[in-house]
Amino acid sequence: MKANRLFGPLVLVALSGTFLAVASGASAQAGSTPADPVAQVEERKANFKTLGRAMNTLDTFVKGEGGTAEDARAAAATLAETGRRIGDWWPEGTAVGVGDSEAKPEIWTKKAEFLALQKRFEATLPGLVQAAATGDRARIGAALNAVGRECGACHDSYKLD
Repeated sequence: MKANRLFGPLVLVALSGTFLAVASGASAQAGSTPADPVAQVEERKANFKTLGRAMNTLDTFVKGEGGTAEDARAAAATLAETGRRIGDWWPEGTAVGVGDSEAKPEIWTKKAEFLALQKRFEATLPGLVQAAATGDRARIGAALNAVGRECGACHDSYKLD
């Protein structure tokens, strides 16, 4: 009988500890400095490779060099899904000099301008998804060019050559 009375408070203590550990981890991730800046840079680079592969798939389809309309739709969806998270990839402490980072310090010193470019990029993504849904190479090409212009604008100012 005594064990049952102790069990409830022990479970509460254990659950409270778990909650605090999870909350602490979440706040550390949301903070300005990542726990492992080099790992953050590697994750960011992997995400950009995903974007690059999707753009290449679309470009190949538009040029008639391979792929199907379904490949183009899938690539546009990947680009839109991954691209809308770009804003999460820039914690303090992940600029040039951290791992293989190519991110210029201006990302953080000119944050408003950087975020404005990011929003312009994100605004092009729904049009690309809509164009890809048609399967029309010309429409997809025009939408892909709009996405590419925004990529280039950001790279010109905020990425090492």
